[in-house]
Amino acid sequence: MRSTKGSKNKQQKSFGKAFKMDIGREKEITEEKWEVQADKSLLMNPTRQIIFKYLCEYPCTSLSTIAHDIQLSAPSTSWHLKLLLERKLVSEKKLGGTKVFYPNKMLDKTGISVLSLLANQKMQDIFIQIINLPGIGQKELTERLGFSHQSINAFTNRLKNEDLITIVRDGKFTRYYPTNKLDKVGTSHHKKLKEFKKWVIKAFKFDGVNPKLLRVTDRHLLLQITAGKKIKSIKLSVNPFITIIQNKSRFLSEIKNIGLNK
Repeated sequence: MRSTKGSKNKQQKSFGKAFKMDIGREKEITEEKWEVQADKSLLMNPTRQIIFKYLCEYPCTSLSTIAHDIQLSAPSTSWHLKLLLERKLVSEKKLGGTKVFYPNKMLDKTGISVLSLLANQKMQDIFIQIINLPGIGQKELTERLGFSHQSINAFTNRLKNEDLITIVRDGKFTRYYPTNKLDKVGTSHHKKLKEFKKWVIKAFKFDGVNPKLLRVTDRHLLLQITAGKKIKSIKLSVNPFITIIQNKSRFLSEIKNIGLNK
């Protein structure tokens, strides 16, 4: 089944309707009891905040990509990830010889498979073009993105194997269409993402940052966190199946404002 140009809007509306049903339950979420971590909070550190925010927005990303995008050295990024893994705020999985990282409790096997593929920037760029321009040809993709024909073939074949696109031979032309797989996987993850939203509150309490839920939408949680005299707000994505197909540049410019402790 071929998706239309409005598939992104349809997906956002379906998630929005489902998440809005939970908006009145903030009190139930925040009042759940959870043991507070005795030692120093990890999440009040700006660098770890950025890494955790990044992984909520773009889960299943490799160490090298995270380091590149947040402009931090690979050794420093690795060290911060190690701490987040130890605190069980983040999980890791080895896929094809590369480790990818994602927030704990966010995804199941299918979600990891789809999002790890789309975490590749070139793959993501191609997929976004196909979503925005169903039926786009190989030549136009090459011209728009500046990739070689060989690269386009390799990446689109992987997207096809994951059932994210279909490839149609139109005479001497090759055309690409998005499927509705991303919509389906995202919809099937609604319960998982709802549980993740609750888990974030618990995990932040365990980290000792006294989280207070300020706002919840179909895509984000806005939390106030406190440690001693430090009070900060942090906005986290709760639906990576939407954010994964949006341009990274705006998000990356936002997280720069947090400031890194290098």
